[in-house]
Amino acid sequence: MINDEFILIDKILVILIRINMNTQGANHVAVSVPHLVEAVKWYSEVLGFIKLTESTEIVANNSRLGSIVRDCFGPPIGKLRIAHLSFGDQVGLELFEFVEPKGVRTANHFEYSKTSFLHIPLLTYAVTCPSKTNS
Repeated sequence: MINDEFILIDKILVILIRINMNTQGANHVAVSVPHLVEAVKWYSEVLGFIKLTESTEIVANNSRLGSIVRDCFGPPIGKLRIAHLSFGDQVGLELFEFVEPKGVRTANHFEYSKTSFLHIPLLTYAVTCPSKTNS
């Protein structure tokens, strides 16, 4: 059975190909963590990531950021915290702590039968859209 995330990825890739996107690499990786402050400390101290921003709490309300969060994650998202870090090769790390409802860590930390998709941010230096013609 094909799940909806892979169908979405296929549609995005088709759109990128149709607009002749010249992909140069990945922009960042997004990771959901149970405790944002501890995760930022660990990625910084153990792996050498550089903290780019202080953590930000975003409420899924009618504000600009709140609307983006609500649109991305859908109901029942209420609130999350986010932080941005970077590694030496300029690839970013976006850490999410889901506050309302609280993110739950699985018992075995990896469930191969569960899939998920957040986003794939790509770098491109030239995007050429096909010209539109009037018929």
